[in-house]
Amino acid sequence: MTTLKLYQIVILSVVCVLQTHAQEPVSVGKIPENLNHVYESLNKMLPDTLKKQLCQIPEATFVAQADSDWRYQLQRLWRLQTGSELSYYFNDLGIDRPADMIQISFTTLHRMQCGQPVQLVEQINQRRKENDQNTLTFKLSERKLLRYTHRSSLPDTLQHWLSFSAGGASVQNKALNEQLNANGFPQTYLINVQIGGGYTLQYKRLLTLVELRYLGNSIENEYFSVQSNTLAVSAGLGFEALRLPRFVLQPTVMYTAGNMSNIIESIEGEKFDMNGYSVSKVKTNEVVDYLSFSLMGLYEPFDSKHLRMGVNLGYMQPVSMSRQVKGSPYFPKPLDSRYQGIFVEFKFMISLARTLTD
Repeated sequence: MTTLKLYQIVILSVVCVLQTHAQEPVSVGKIPENLNHVYESLNKMLPDTLKKQLCQIPEATFVAQADSDWRYQLQRLWRLQTGSELSYYFNDLGIDRPADMIQISFTTLHRMQCGQPVQLVEQINQRRKENDQNTLTFKLSERKLLRYTHRSSLPDTLQHWLSFSAGGASVQNKALNEQLNANGFPQTYLINVQIGGGYTLQYKRLLTLVELRYLGNSIENEYFSVQSNTLAVSAGLGFEALRLPRFVLQPTVMYTAGNMSNIIESIEGEKFDMNGYSVSKVKTNEVVDYLSFSLMGLYEPFDSKHLRMGVNLGYMQPVSMSRQVKGSPYFPKPLDSRYQGIFVEFKFMISLARTLTD
């Protein structure tokens, strides 16, 4: 039997075996977590007779043929495009493209089955050079890299992030506009400048967020001036709905409790009515709670995956409100659209995880 015929028989046999497994329903328990698990998974699919014949096929030939026949089945089975522990493992190693993940997997399978050095770091840097990326130096040995898991980089699969944001919100201040209109003043729209910082805890795809925010605005025209300052605490939940090699999409819902101080002052001492007071200057304190719904798109500019930056676009709706004027007790205020509006902010997130590379 010639080498060509033997090669054809082996390839056809292996294709049939792996395609049978690739057509099985996807199960999280079947997705490998590292290259050592990849080898064990693929090795279990192959009958002993095929394992012995595998080394008779040149590595480059086997990898090219296997990649051509099985790439898409294994990408689906292992969720390399939509996100899985295995794709996150490769991301940690500096590999983003699912095609590279598959080729490294088959190269590793052939070398381990044939008792050859895996040379994982060389494989990684070869793929990165082909993609015009810088080469990496790893802190762990090859043996540990083969057995490393994305979950093991942090205790209990948790990821910790520090977050910073800066942006603005377009708010129609209905209550204020009613007061202004009653006194013959033109209505106005407020643009809140908001900055904040906080902490995000991530478990797999679920996120919990806590932030401290400052919101402020200042408006002045020929009739009056308005100055507002708000300090608020926000807490909420998010979900990593989509993860691509360098992009993450996260819908979030936040509950915010804020204390707002307002100074409304007329120009040139003109009197106006504010909650029964005829004055030229009014100071108010308000407690406002609101819900916000947003969609956050984050880009990971560096291979280490420890920095995310992007835009958060959302809508906020008040759920409770009380007001204090001139030292009077707080009293419930019927909900208006004081804080109802849309907001846009730039977001930066820094991971507290340790890195694999120097």
